[in-house]
Amino acid sequence: MERILRRVLLAGVLWVLILSGCNGDKVGNEISAAPASLDKSRNLAPVTSPATQGPVVDGINALGFHLMRDTGGNGVVAPFSASLSIARLEAGSNGDTKAALRALLQTDAAAMDLYAVLNELDLGINSRIGTASLGAQPSRGEAQAWAQARYGYLLSYFDTLVENFGLKPLRVDFDLAPDDQSQTVAGWATQASGLPTQVTTTKDTRFVLGDAIRLNASWAEPFDPALTETGTFQFIEFLTRTRVPFMNKSAILPQTSGDGFVALALPLQGSQQFLIVLPDAGRFHEVRTALTSVRLRQIAAALTPAQVNLALPKFTLDSTIPLELGVASVKGTADFSALDGTKELYVSSAAHHSQLSVTEAGLQAGSATLLALDDLRPETWTSNGFVGYASFSSNTEPYFWDTTIIVGRPFIFAVRDTITGAILFLGQLMNPTP
Repeated sequence: MERILRRVLLAGVLWVLILSGCNGDKVGNEISAAPASLDKSRNLAPVTSPATQGPVVDGINALGFHLMRDTGGNGVVAPFSASLSIARLEAGSNGDTKAALRALLQTDAAAMDLYAVLNELDLGINSRIGTASLGAQPSRGEAQAWAQARYGYLLSYFDTLVENFGLKPLRVDFDLAPDDQSQTVAGWATQASGLPTQVTTTKDTRFVLGDAIRLNASWAEPFDPALTETGTFQFIEFLTRTRVPFMNKSAILPQTSGDGFVALALPLQGSQQFLIVLPDAGRFHEVRTALTSVRLRQIAAALTPAQVNLALPKFTLDSTIPLELGVASVKGTADFSALDGTKELYVSSAAHHSQLSVTEAGLQAGSATLLALDDLRPETWTSNGFVGYASFSSNTEPYFWDTTIIVGRPFIFAVRDTITGAILFLGQLMNPTP
């Protein structure tokens, strides 16, 4: 009780509430809503400005390039989903930990402005991708959190999650049934994203954040499967090549070119687009290194309609990458005192799994991000199963030139929301037959 009482004093308690208490809970089986923000609901009409939204979107996209920085082969990440996860984590942090997480998000926006913009983006993007489907498979984004029963949390943090992300944590028991709860988290991630994704949870885990996205979107003008034929894909090593199926079409598409590359976009349902940046032969690394979130935005803005004869390989990518969160993962240094009133939580496990497939019909992609926080000093936590606390704190007709683009060598791609410019998926294809 000493530790819980200290947490209560640190929080400036207005009210103490019993999170769970009793013999009636079915440990490891029953998952019931924690009393997060009992009188709160999501803000469905956040007020933001273009001056605030633009830098936040640039930060989201920059995170994608950061996550892809060490990828030498095939790879795909989901910047928007990862940004939502990191922002929810950042909301519970203070000090150097908050500064480190803010650096990852690459934005100087004030906290409430950041959360409001992310809320607006999340609501808008989910509404738009919700109109997209492929093969009867829907598109959607989801989020969930799991909180340890009988452990103290600041409900001001839960308020932030509910109001800005529509996220109400579920009460589970990692302490008494860690294996069951690990399966619960992994099961949710698989169902929500369509991908098996797992973080390591133990009896010392106190909080887990999850975000997932599924995008199943038809092309605005699908490829004709009868035109698909085998072609040559040339690797960076000029003497190495492979033969793969290429989809073919002739259409008016947004297209541009620059120093060392050509770019074009394929429109998708749900106000999304598949933007391809194809470096000239022998210049992949040069173009890839120079490509940033700002440069990609400039390329997208320069796209103009052109008659394009396009050949694009069919492919599937699958990537799992570690999320490096800096000081947030360091025992004894991480500061998540805005989450629980102590400095004893740290990120013990972080996973980001993404997959993307391109076919004649459209694009299918999914991603899940999971972040687990463990307790530095579990031996000081009272976990007898009977009592625990959480505290509240205040709170003309155009003329088109004919262009032929054969995407037969390594390229970079982004799945972009055309309304905001936010990147849902970012990746590179080095080998369509790994």
